[in-house]
Amino acid sequence: MLQAIRGKAGSWIVKILFVFLILSFGVWGVGDMFRSGGPDQTVAEIGDIEISVADVDRATRQSVEQMRQLFGPDFGMEQAAAMGLVDRALDTLVTSALLDQAAADFGIVPPDSLIADEIRATPAFHDPSGRFSRDIFLGLLARNGLNEQG
Repeated sequence: MLQAIRGKAGSWIVKILFVFLILSFGVWGVGDMFRSGGPDQTVAEIGDIEISVADVDRATRQSVEQMRQLFGPDFGMEQAAAMGLVDRALDTLVTSALLDQAAADFGIVPPDSLIADEIRATPAFHDPSGRFSRDIFLGLLARNGLNEQG
């Protein structure tokens, strides 16, 4: 029986059918990925705020870096997952988004000048002379995976 199948597999008709089969998988399978813009990257949606996979990954990596300071450089993503740091990072992002959404709904938005004053008053951003240092501020943000806008 296998000999009969092997004999028919070499015919032109079977080869043409295989080409059509491969093309149909390519059109229906892979084509859907391109038409839909790829897989949805949104993990959670709170009002107008979307939390993406990248946001959760960034928060998880920050938690892992904090744990590495406590447990040493061998602390990795496996231990983080076992300790529930991924779930905790998502919970923190959802809570923050809920608070942001509630503040926006009530119109509670602190002015940029107030935020800038608080940042300048934070001792962690001061140089040895006691004055605010933008370099220290930006360096601390970069070490924590943040930027000035965030």
